[in-house]
Amino acid sequence: MDISAYNKVILGKEAHVNGKVLCANADIEGTFKGELTVSGILTLKTGSNVEGEVQVQKLIVESGAIFNANCSMHSADDGV
Repeated sequence: MDISAYNKVILGKEAHVNGKVLCANADIEGTFKGELTVSGILTLKTGSNVEGEVQVQKLIVESGAIFNANCSMHSADDGV
């Protein structure tokens, strides 16, 4: 599944996404595996599980979140 959004993407507790996601901001509570590119803020909620390749400007990881990904961070000036 590929998702491209100009705004926020929200993956709820029951979400299981395999694929590519490109968005401005993201809140993840469910499971994501693949390529995730967030030009703004990525928030990993308690119980979330993220695996794969992640590009992000800002990352917030709550206690209990699982983050097994290669992560690169960029500044707002990079225009990702």
